[in-house]
Amino acid sequence: DREASEEDVELRTGSVGFKLGRPLGNFVKLGAEYSLLYFDYGAAEDTADAFVVPSSNILQSLDLNASFARSGYRFLASGSYSRRSEWDPWGLPGNPEYDEAHQDFLRYEVRASKNWYLPRFQKASLELDWASGQDLDRFSKYQFGFFGGTRVHGYQSNRVRAEEVLAGHLSYGFEIGQAFRLEAIADAALATDEATGLDRELLGGVGLQGTFIGPWQTVVNLDLGVPVAGPDDGFVLYLVFLKLFG
Repeated sequence: DREASEEDVELRTGSVGFKLGRPLGNFVKLGAEYSLLYFDYGAAEDTADAFVVPSSNILQSLDLNASFARSGYRFLASGSYSRRSEWDPWGLPGNPEYDEAHQDFLRYEVRASKNWYLPRFQKASLELDWASGQDLDRFSKYQFGFFGGTRVHGYQSNRVRAEEVLAGHLSYGFEIGQAFRLEAIADAALATDEATGLDRELLGGVGLQGTFIGPWQTVVNLDLGVPVAGPDDGFVLYLVFLKLFG
């Protein structure tokens, strides 16, 4: 129920990935991805002097996934194994969350969704997700910010982390090809995390996202979210202008 600024960590990242996909018939696809991610950790302005930042490292990750899509239904199952190049003790003295076994970890997810294409360019969607893992710590657990399948609109990326997530997403809007898309979204997630005392804590958020043609032949991506349940407040806004040159 509070932000522990004395444990703040600054992070810079870089990554490269290689993907391979194989369709099986018209509706099934198998995929694999190998990625290298560099994590450079450092102390922030408010970090306590006694706090030891994590070891900067290179993370190798192998992800395998399978999906099925037909008639607006989509099912996806994925699992990944990741290993850090090094992982020394971090945190305040006696940090109970550090474990040398966390140098490598597993993550797995299952998703199911349904899209309904309605008259007059209307579209509605419902998605249910479950995510969990083994040997997860603060820097490998699931987050609820802008990136990732466990997103809750309005939540900042570093505000809440969880070892297990059960989430649902509902959206309704309008879509006209690639030129215009605008939809309202409601997200809800039950977050469980032993280290921070979360036991199926309800996180909720609503948002508005869209894509449209802007001035000077730009493509504008808009994403606005507000939390409505759980330990976050305020709002999150992403506004991106893309310009294509040819």
